[in-house]
Amino acid sequence: MIGLAFSTAAWQIITREGISRFLWLIPIAMLLFGTADIHFDLTSPAPPRADPDALLGEVQQASLRLGVWLLYSGLLLVILAMSTLWLIERLRERSHKGQES
Repeated sequence: MIGLAFSTAAWQIITREGISRFLWLIPIAMLLFGTADIHFDLTSPAPPRADPDALLGEVQQASLRLGVWLLYSGLLLVILAMSTLWLIERLRERSHKGQES
């Protein structure tokens, strides 16, 4: 739920500012999320396949991974969007100061 809220907030910021300003974030996000997924794969033991309870455990673990991924992706997008907006604002202030001089 929290990841969905962060993702929604990030999407609103991105659509307000324009998607072209944020295209450079895609490779960074893919690298970070791929690293997180590899970490989860390496640290979680694989349950036996014949046990129905183990299959349920796998489904629960997959849904937990999806929730964590949504949380991290939303949080990362919000942080990067806000820092980009801050940087754009600072550049605009500098350009206006340069034109006044």
